[in-house]
Amino acid sequence: AFIDPKPYRITLKKSTSQLGNWFNQLNVKDYYQVSATKGSTTIATTGTNMTVTSPENTFFYGDTVTLYCDITGTGVKFSKWEDGSTDDPRVIIIKETGSYTGEITYSAEIKSGSITIKTATNDNRYGTTSPTSQTAVFGDEVTFSATPNPKYQLSYWDDEPGNRTPELTRTVTATGDKTYTAYFSKLTYTITTASNNAEWGSCLGFGTYEVDATVTLNAMPETGYRFVNWNEDPNLTNPSLDITVTENKTYTGYFEPIPYTIRFLNDNGAVLQIGDVNFGTTPVYSGSTPQKTSSQQWNYTFDKWS
Repeated sequence: AFIDPKPYRITLKKSTSQLGNWFNQLNVKDYYQVSATKGSTTIATTGTNMTVTSPENTFFYGDTVTLYCDITGTGVKFSKWEDGSTDDPRVIIIKETGSYTGEITYSAEIKSGSITIKTATNDNRYGTTSPTSQTAVFGDEVTFSATPNPKYQLSYWDDEPGNRTPELTRTVTATGDKTYTAYFSKLTYTITTASNNAEWGSCLGFGTYEVDATVTLNAMPETGYRFVNWNEDPNLTNPSLDITVTENKTYTGYFEPIPYTIRFLNDNGAVLQIGDVNFGTTPVYSGSTPQKTSSQQWNYTFDKWS
């Protein structure tokens, strides 16, 4: 029998007939490659291409060729060759004769594999996730959520560490087995301190604190002034105040000038005027003109206050 001595070229193709519309959207072609091996030498591989043809003068009649469909990404698995064979790897022997066209085509199909999406927490005392495990196929949208326990908040998901305003409920596209971890932390609140008059005094202790933290606020009056109370509450008169943080809150320290008792005395010691004058205020006399009894030698008139 006559044997055609011409070399054969093998064309390798990726088939996406079972993958649906999301094939191009998710670049599933990058998740697998088809290769042809002669002995220990790989003659052709599709790589990220859809179709590749082996070089000339590589395969001849009687050669043994091994075909592989290598899955290089998660979420898909080998289905079959275009002619229905499910062998992978697949061994073939070149036996084409007669009206030879120069190429033999082998197309490998893939299909979606089962994907497991799991959720977890950094500490179950702080919050929970749901569902903790679910099964999907490549390209499915999967929804899961995080629920903080009382006095806790969701800080971030491990795949979005830079997002500090995370969504409690998320929907992701399944492309492979993955675990999403929710990181919870204690709620924090801002304590603000203020003064009714910054020239009279200041208050310390402001900042951001975790819920239930104990914080000490301190009111510090300036010279000539005194502390009155916090937030005009007659029960909060101690300038050092311990609080338990449960919410965002402002504490205003109220200060007032220290009053001083001023007496205006006559020369003989009699009180002409008495009253309180605040620190920094100049006393004003509004009474009658001070008098001093005349002697045999002198008469007296008022000059000034000592």
